[in-house]
This record gives sequence, C-alpha cells and structure tokens, in this order.
Amino acid sequence: MPPASRRVPLVGMLFLVVSAGLAAGVYAADDKAAVEFLSQKNLVRKGFFWLCPEEVKMVEGLASLKQLEKSYKESRTKIEQGLKKNSVAKAALTQARSEYDKLKQTLEQNPNMPTPQFNQMATEINKRAELVNTYLPQVVDLDSPEENSSFKKLFVEMIDHRNKLLLTVLSVRANLDKLPDCYAKLGEDAEVSEALKALGPQWKLGPAKNYTRDLKPLESAEALVLTDDTPIFRENKALQLSLILNDETPVILGYTTSAEYSIIAADKAKEIGLKIDDKAPVVNLNTDGGGALMARQVTIPSLRIGKHLLKDVVVLVLPEDAVAFPTFLGTGAFKDLNYTIVRDEFRFLIRPAAGAAPAEKGKKKTP
Repeated sequence: MPPASRRVPLVGMLFLVVSAGLAAGVYAADDKAAVEFLSQKNLVRKGFFWLCPEEVKMVEGLASLKQLEKSYKESRTKIEQGLKKNSVAKAALTQARSEYDKLKQTLEQNPNMPTPQFNQMATEINKRAELVNTYLPQVVDLDSPEENSSFKKLFVEMIDHRNKLLLTVLSVRANLDKLPDCYAKLGEDAEVSEALKALGPQWKLGPAKNYTRDLKPLESAEALVLTDDTPIFRENKALQLSLILNDETPVILGYTTSAEYSIIAADKAKEIGLKIDDKAPVVNLNTDGGGALMARQVTIPSLRIGKHLLKDVVVLVLPEDAVAFPTFLGTGAFKDLNYTIVRDEFRFLIRPAAGAAPAEKGKKKTP
C-alpha cells in the first residue's frame, strides 16, 4: 500500500482534472485577437459555440412564441364570447318583440274578447314587454360607433396581440431560412477556421443544434396568423383593416369599394414611417367643394393580410393641410385577390383570384 502522504482521493483527482480543463478553456478563450475577429464577423458566443446572429434571434423568438400565442388566443376568446353573448341576447330580444307585437295585434283586433281571455293575454303582453326591457340593454348595436366602443377596445387589444405574434413568426421564419447560407459561407472562410483553431478544439461554429424538434411552436403560431383573413373593426362608421407594412410595421387602414385608388393622410403617413420623396409624382384630387388637392404618389412595397401580400400598392399621400379626406385602401390595392367581409365574425377574408399565383408560404429549411 502506498504511503498515506502520497494518496490522492478520486474526487480530488477529478477536481484537478476538471479545474485544469476549465483553466485551459478560459485561457484559450482569452485569445483576444481571435475573439475580436469573430466578434467583428458579428458572431455571438454561446457556450463553446460561435453563432450567427440570426440563430440567436431565432431562438429568442421561438422562446417567446408560446406566451404570445396564449395572449392572442385569450384576447380572441374574449371577443368570441362577447359576440356570442350579444348574438344570443339579440335573438332573444327579436323573439320577445315579435311575440309582443303579435299578441298586441291580436288584442287590438278582438276588442270584444271575454274578460278572462283579455286578462290572460294582457298578462302575456306584459311578460313580453318585461323581456324586451331585460334584453334591450344587453344588446350592442355593432354598427353604432357609440355602442360599439367596448367591442372596439377588445378588438384593438386582440389585434395588438395578433400583430406581435405575426411579426415574431415572420422574424423567426426569416432568420431560420438565413441560417444555412450563413453557416455555409462561414464554413468556407479560412480566417474563421483559423480563429476557432486558435481558441482551442472545444470551440465550434454553429448551429448549436438541429432545430427540427423545436419548430412545433412556430408551426402552431403560423397556423393562427398566416391565414386568409385579417381582423376588422368599426371606427367612425367605417370598417378598419389590420395590416403589416413591409412585414415590419402594424397599420390600421380603412377601405372602400367606391374608389380604385388608395389615400393616406399626411399624419398617418408620418405615423407609419412612410417616406415621401420630393420627386414623387404629383396627382391632382378633386374635392367635393369643387377644389383640388395636390397629392404625392407613393408605392408601398407590401402590405400583409395574413399569409397574403398586397405588393407594390400605389397610394396617394395628401398634403398636411388636407383634413377632410379619410385614409383608406381602394380596390386597386387588392389586384389578383377577391375579398369578402364576414360581418358576424368581424373578419376581412381574401382569396386569390382565378389564375392568380398562390400566396407565399414559409419555407421549411431547418439547419
């Protein structure tokens, strides 16, 4: 048996080995020139991997999808429950009014009705009147701006949650699609290989993992927001659409079937960050009073409705002193698309016109 002074406990040996390994790793990672070079390539250090920034953004987006989807579903459920409750109350009110009118008409047409029958019918009429008074306050006139304010608040809240989910879905899918090319180019870069070699064998280029099994939240969210419709709500007697400008900025725009052109007020253009070139073509618009306005013609690259893109949308941006014109999309914005308003569900439903190219779908590349 070796002398006690030379014994080294197994735990102590493991500690020494691990400590030495960590020290070597930290020392290697402190090769400032290599670290600086990889950082200048916009790579991000995670564990012992150097990752494309698109991968980091994609992972962050994937991690947020579950909560974003939950918030959107909850806000949508509130509206569905509210609309259903309103529909039930409206149906009950309609029935009570119909029965009231019929009973009252019968009573008026039979003035010599025996007293017992008269009293019984009068009682039934009073019951129907009570039902009308009960259901009347429960029914919201969804076409009335005043009465619809509570629903409008719910719709605005729901649209906000939907847009956050939609923008995250678009970001995750876009970053996911960029990964193969990003890592292919880096893998062919001799300087990147030399920098990794200088840091030590434990340091590698991403991706950090195969994300095939991590995409279920993305596919679930895509099924919710990359659809054939967009929410609508009523404001100042006009229906408003929820869209995404250039796949970056949520916008609310009205629409009309009475004009082919689209108009955007100056303040709305500023709100959504629409840039107007001083050299943009000038278009004269006639006003109801016989005057004219000089609008600038601008082309918006894209407006998204669910999975559909309205491409190269021509809009007329009004001057700042034009306050009488509303902001709206005309029929020309929906070229190659047919649309329907589902009023009971407050949805703007669109479909490709016959012979039009199908809507773009997310690519299924997985690094």
